[in-house]
Amino acid sequence: MNLKIKFIAAITLVFFLVQTLIFLKFNETNYDKESKYTNVKTFGAKGNGKDDDTKAIQNAIIAAKDTGVLVFPKGNYIVSHVSFKSDIEYIGQGTTISAKEISTPVTIQNVSNIKIEGIIFDSKNRASKGLEIQSSTNIKIVNCTFKNALNFGLYTEVLKDSIINNSLAIHNGNKDFHDAGFSINGENVAVTDSIAKDNNANGIRIFGTDSFIGGRITISNVHLHHNSNHGLLTTPIGKIQNSPSHIFISNSIANNNGTKGIYSGFAVHYSSQSTVQNSLSYENEEHGFVLMDNSFGILKGNIARKNGVNGIRIQADWNRNQDVHSGVHDAIISDNVILGNGVGSNAPSKDGISIEGNNYDLQIKNNNISQNLENGINIKTRKGYKDSYNIFIEGNMLNENKLNRITNESLTEKRIYGENIISGKNVELE
Repeated sequence: MNLKIKFIAAITLVFFLVQTLIFLKFNETNYDKESKYTNVKTFGAKGNGKDDDTKAIQNAIIAAKDTGVLVFPKGNYIVSHVSFKSDIEYIGQGTTISAKEISTPVTIQNVSNIKIEGIIFDSKNRASKGLEIQSSTNIKIVNCTFKNALNFGLYTEVLKDSIINNSLAIHNGNKDFHDAGFSINGENVAVTDSIAKDNNANGIRIFGTDSFIGGRITISNVHLHHNSNHGLLTTPIGKIQNSPSHIFISNSIANNNGTKGIYSGFAVHYSSQSTVQNSLSYENEEHGFVLMDNSFGILKGNIARKNGVNGIRIQADWNRNQDVHSGVHDAIISDNVILGNGVGSNAPSKDGISIEGNNYDLQIKNNNISQNLENGINIKTRKGYKDSYNIFIEGNMLNENKLNRITNESLTEKRIYGENIISGKNVELE
């Protein structure tokens, strides 16, 4: 009786499994054929890594306006150039779109309401960009990879109200100062849970232009590592005042960025009202965190560890003559851990915090500064620039730095104030 019951149960299970497989296959087949989505292969795309699929994909994009979803089945699709259109989701299934020639393989211009998911954009070391987005709104990029572009893996200008999530930029750039894995010009744009690594470039570049400065950029939970330039850079193209403002960076990591003693983890240049908090910057060639020609910036709750030169660097841009934009002012550097910096073999300085040239109205407070290879905090003069002044250094703890002190090397300024704990003793700055 038990054997009979077991036999019937086994037959029932097999029947159920077969029916389930038939059901899934039936639905898969119907899903290919029904109008729930458009399939690029229906329009002749091969995805074999050899044939030119440009025309087939462009025709599929036109047809996808009716379904709202365009699917790229698994494969490598060679294109010279296609343009993604509005109100369509572009869904990859183990999909690569590869550049056939030097032109950018995929562009998005003057469109809105697009989602791109699960696609690898491979420029094949031919095209300068993997994906270029111009003057577009509400673009969602999810689980995509950008690789082998000559300059920029993902490049955006005038991008608004958009998100790049869970994406990777790798092996992009040619070591030009502005090259980047992710190059972002926009407003209300977020880059989250993403990685930029092994680029011959910056990991992320946030920039403004004469025509669109942009700002309100959020960088959260990103990992920037082993890039030849900065892990993250903010910069203008053209005038200094073109640099974007209101950049918020949090819970991110930058490590092992830079080459031959230059380039830092997080380099916030020229920006206004920008914040880096709860982030880690370690073993970068130059500095952990940099504020340069910056106003109303905040560095809070970060860790700078074993960077080549300084843990935190506050400075004017030496490549320009002093002007109204020079130096850092009205900034707060607080609650950071600055540990063991200055490990570079030819480091020009090895301070925990270095402040140099034409900076004013700074608050340096409640930082833990330990085991750095020169000064805990050093305020320097710079030829051709006014000395820093109105620097409030309060409540910092300095321990086991090689020169366990706060120094003011300014030639003309004495407006440096505060009381700190140095080797366990309260010390009032004179």
